[in-house]
Amino acid sequence: MAVRSSLSASVQAMTWKLCGLWKFSPGFSLRKSRINSVTSKEDVPESDPLEQAEPTEENLEDPYLSDTPHTGRNVLKFALKTLSSVSSNIPFGSVLSSVIDPLLDIADRIEQTSANTQGLVELAARIELLSPLVSEMARDKPQQGRLIVEALQRELQSMTKDLNDAHSQGKIDQFFNCTDNASSLAKHNNHLAQMIADATQSPRKRKTAARSSSARPHASPCNGDPNICTGGTGGKGGKGGQTGGEGGLGEAAQLAIENVDRFHRIRGGTGGEGGGGDVIGGRGGTGQGPKFGHQLLSIDGNGLPLLTMAEFCREYKLSDKIHKLLDGQGFETVGALLKLTDTDLENAGFKVGHIAELKRALDNFAAKNGSAH
Repeated sequence: MAVRSSLSASVQAMTWKLCGLWKFSPGFSLRKSRINSVTSKEDVPESDPLEQAEPTEENLEDPYLSDTPHTGRNVLKFALKTLSSVSSNIPFGSVLSSVIDPLLDIADRIEQTSANTQGLVELAARIELLSPLVSEMARDKPQQGRLIVEALQRELQSMTKDLNDAHSQGKIDQFFNCTDNASSLAKHNNHLAQMIADATQSPRKRKTAARSSSARPHASPCNGDPNICTGGTGGKGGKGGQTGGEGGLGEAAQLAIENVDRFHRIRGGTGGEGGGGDVIGGRGGTGQGPKFGHQLLSIDGNGLPLLTMAEFCREYKLSDKIHKLLDGQGFETVGALLKLTDTDLENAGFKVGHIAELKRALDNFAAKNGSAH
């Protein structure tokens, strides 16, 4: 159905708007003609029963193909409804419906602001990417598919609780604070990224996931070119009575050194424009240079045993402290660690010694199971 297939373009289009950029959505002219044909019944061919079908309450409504306001909140709601529709068609997916409905309810009560818009879209992007992966895993690898669904169920429950708590305390913007690695949003995005990693273990799936995520907020395209990775742009400084305010920090682009060859050009952040002043204009902001992390273990995870994090820490003599740090970030299987970089762990609060110990354990794990580092 055209509406379902357009979710990726919807999330991507919202992302471009947030970055201050604009581009045509893929298949724009096709979508436009389809909208016109729905509004004018005379243009609908009698032989096309899909176009003649009357809309129902069960139809998914893409906020970019309807009169629904184009907001991050509606993009998130559409992503959740799509996930619900996908899960209803797999044998063990019904458990997700009971947790998606409460999350949709709290999403309805979120008052969108400039502080939480990007966070809403980032969350929607990850959920949107998970939907087809859940369906594919359920079809091709039922046992692993069930694990992904159960992990997603727990994550959505936790997300709903955190959102309800933040909403009741009037701190919803803090939940969606995209610049704070310790925010609730960062925690849940890490957990969802782990699930995506668990579901994209084969080389073919990794390539698909890489292409799909290249236009996501964490690796922003520049000037319409998905092969250019760029950092963020700082905000403009405020106007001052005498001296203008300093421009904001342009945060660095962050990516694994192993993924550098996917981009033609990598740029750092761009400092924000200085604010106007009656006497002296504000200083421009600082742009950070690109930051490159190293994957903890550069191997293909196919064929490796599916150890839980508790089993892995026990067998390879990792401390309770490291186990608690991993557990606190939502890592449940050793497979997810293969997608991490040392920078990811630093951002999550791991110290140099913790990272070194984790690398040591992963090296031993790979050697024991006959995988070359």
